[in-house]
Amino acid sequence: MKKNVSMAATALEDFWEADKSLVALGEWCKISTTKTFTDTIPYVWDCALMKAEAIGYTHSIYEYLMDELVVILNNYHKVNETKLYWELIVGNWLIVFIQGLYSRYLTLKKFISLYPNFSTLILDSDSYITPMEASDFTLKLVESDIYNLQLFSQILKFMNYNFPVKKYDNKQNLIFENKKSNIKKDILYKLLNFFSFNPNITISNPYFDNTVGSCLKLFFESKGKIVYDDFNDNFSFKFNISKRDRGTIFKSIKSSDEFVSLVCSLLEVNFPILFLEGYESFNRFVINLKKNNSKLFATANSLYSNYIYKFYIAKDQKNIKTVAIQHGGNYGIDKVVSIEYYEKNISSYFFAFGWGNNENEKNCSHEKINIKVKPRKDGDILMISTCCPIYDFRIEVICSGEYIKTDYIPKIKAFLSNIVNLDLFLYRPYPKDYGFDIVGKIKNKFPSLKVEKDRLKLKDRLKKSRLLVSDHFGTSVLETLAQNYPTVIFIEKKHYMFRRPEMIALLEDAKILFYDEVAAARHVNKICSNIDSWWLSNKVQLARKEFCFVYARTSNNWAKDWIREFNYILEDNAGINT
Repeated sequence: MKKNVSMAATALEDFWEADKSLVALGEWCKISTTKTFTDTIPYVWDCALMKAEAIGYTHSIYEYLMDELVVILNNYHKVNETKLYWELIVGNWLIVFIQGLYSRYLTLKKFISLYPNFSTLILDSDSYITPMEASDFTLKLVESDIYNLQLFSQILKFMNYNFPVKKYDNKQNLIFENKKSNIKKDILYKLLNFFSFNPNITISNPYFDNTVGSCLKLFFESKGKIVYDDFNDNFSFKFNISKRDRGTIFKSIKSSDEFVSLVCSLLEVNFPILFLEGYESFNRFVINLKKNNSKLFATANSLYSNYIYKFYIAKDQKNIKTVAIQHGGNYGIDKVVSIEYYEKNISSYFFAFGWGNNENEKNCSHEKINIKVKPRKDGDILMISTCCPIYDFRIEVICSGEYIKTDYIPKIKAFLSNIVNLDLFLYRPYPKDYGFDIVGKIKNKFPSLKVEKDRLKLKDRLKKSRLLVSDHFGTSVLETLAQNYPTVIFIEKKHYMFRRPEMIALLEDAKILFYDEVAAARHVNKICSNIDSWWLSNKVQLARKEFCFVYARTSNNWAKDWIREFNYILEDNAGINT
């Protein structure tokens, strides 16, 4: 049996027992400290298979709890809404809550199995806070040490541990507000909407790279039959928390599964204010908004944190059709993707980049993968990076601060160590570093490496480059492959589990994709002086075209394709005129 230790649950040193041997619950504890730990608990998700199994398990819990919450919320608010209604409003929060909690639960279980005789300090329940809505919750979950300490403390109390408590000055937010921020886009939308003629389609946050040009193109293809509305109206509310109601309404949910029981017990404090105390007044506000009486609503980005949009389409979901538009690189590629699962659940139709395989999944191209960019023969080799929050939120590919520190940064260093002409490289950091200081760590080892300081749009940076090198499989890779832009990818194989491995194998055989960073570096060394001899070869081009037909399908006129599919949807549904 291992010796007695004290657990450091987060990076908050005020909650560390400094006079004892400290064991870090995860790499997040070590981001900004110089203190030494006896041990650090390994990451619970060792490989993609474990993640896929966990996603399946958490999805089953999601379905069970969603059914239970429909009854609870209808009774509490004295309404009779459908499961789809409530799923539109609370579903994305519930998935992240379950998955984020599951990662933390398993991490604590792993700690306890290794160090059964341990001590720690936990957060006093008087210092607990309740998130306002899903985006507020997610931000706290991925960045806030004190909110994570709250969750770990609640889990330990659920497990019947009785540790010393300590208060923390943790401010509860009761204000929910929105202030318009994109005045230029508002003006564009108003101008176009003025010329709309009997519109029956509303487009919201379509994920365009060229907002003005693409909005105009789609508008003219529709012959004025669409309106643009990002549902970005101003509002400000102040809500009060009802601890008495929260203490009783979730008691009806029962389960013999320990983890499900844990989730239910934590709803009392962590169920967002907007869905309970804030629901009635905010819902009334949305109902009274004057919006276009469209029959179809399509969006790429409004289904998560835009609550005007979510409440608005939820209230009329029996009379309208909704389209979710793909807006990321993992859809259809990874074995299981929670955001894809959620968007399909709540939408009538889904626009995929080419991998759709049923009548509700429409294969449509997108503006972002139809932008034409040509490489510059004497340009830089552009290396684009990624990053993840310190704490887990969804269970998905590489979405882990642990991975960044233990696997990702060493992999980048190994790649760059084997590059012959490092002076040709321009390193493009991820916009947010989350405290890992990735650039600093890389520059310490490679001081001559150029780092992008003035961040351009990717298409503008590509115009100045000869080759894209990516250390992850993301949206940027789909864009460059679709554009026929020379691309090399290297990734950690154990963290990926692909839905159609045969499609990924095409890229591997063509030396576009590598699982070995050293082999990737040697390939770049070999081709960098004459990239076309490799990239334009029949083998590479055939692999690229076959892959892109499924995952990044281009079109001669993506806007025309969208309008055609919108009209098909409207025509296929009785009582809707086009």
